[in-house]
Amino acid sequence: MMVDKDTERFEVFFESGYWGKDGKSRAGTEIPLHASFKWGDEIWHIPAIYTFAMGMVMDFCVEIQPEKLKAFLEKWMPVCGGKTDISRELRAEIEGENPLCVNFSPRLLVNGTEIPATRGSGVNWIPAGCRPGKPENSEEAAALMVHYGLDMEKAWSFHRQSFRWVTFRQPEITSLQLRLVRDDATINGIHFTNPAVGDVISFVHPVSGVTHRLAVVEYKAQEFPAEAFAGSEYEFPTHYTAMTYTVTPELPEDRIQVCDCLENDKAIPRPGAEQHDACGFGVIGGANGAAGFILADDNPHSVATHMAFSALHFQPAENIEWRISFREKLMEDVEVTLPIS
Repeated sequence: MMVDKDTERFEVFFESGYWGKDGKSRAGTEIPLHASFKWGDEIWHIPAIYTFAMGMVMDFCVEIQPEKLKAFLEKWMPVCGGKTDISRELRAEIEGENPLCVNFSPRLLVNGTEIPATRGSGVNWIPAGCRPGKPENSEEAAALMVHYGLDMEKAWSFHRQSFRWVTFRQPEITSLQLRLVRDDATINGIHFTNPAVGDVISFVHPVSGVTHRLAVVEYKAQEFPAEAFAGSEYEFPTHYTAMTYTVTPELPEDRIQVCDCLENDKAIPRPGAEQHDACGFGVIGGANGAAGFILADDNPHSVATHMAFSALHFQPAENIEWRISFREKLMEDVEVTLPIS
């Protein structure tokens, strides 16, 4: 998106999101929709689409009551402030409560045929009443507010999505059907420390209310061989703990995760190695912590065996605090037929 400051012209380009022009492409043709609908307790607006030779762009404007955002900011700003070392667990809790954090996947049918979504991007608008002093809103958010004539006293979460035609030529649009799928939410569960083989940890599922039991089958400190990182400019931590466990009643493998509460120790540059600002690595874990996987035999009545791995450390950890988290779908999908005049 670009706003020509000389002419105040509002322009949208196919795959540049909100930020500038992609190459020598032309701005899209705006088709007003003025569509609105509710999803949960949110009010969604799709004011317009923009068509191009290669596809179309749709703008989503999620209206958020300022009182809700103000309560969120008043709760979490004193806790977080400008901190950058927030734990994964706390980050998940903050994201779950943030009304501006709207993560979803769109499925669009044009004339009855689904066209694939490509690039997506987002910006937010925070009204003056939600934050002391002048809120730091971007030029892109301000341009959207003005162009679409939105209420500046409300909070807004903006999302722009590109879709690519599946036909050789740009079709004449006669119908638009939209299905929106909300991303799963992460819900934090209980902690437990230094379990032993045979221990059983009970926990209650935060959505179903069902009591489950995690039974520790194996718990062992391990170490990667030194040659695993041979030739690297960095020295990596190699000590970790592997835990094998079962969960009864069973849960789908993508619905539960057991993680170490700590992060991996940071890699250390070897003497004479080129210095970098950061060095990330993932041997066992991932973005959401130590990963787990499931093993099961061919017996349909067997209980699946899960494995979880602690963070990596330079020295064996004496105490490991584990946490359970869940991935749950908290909002049903919504389907909307968009008006085409």
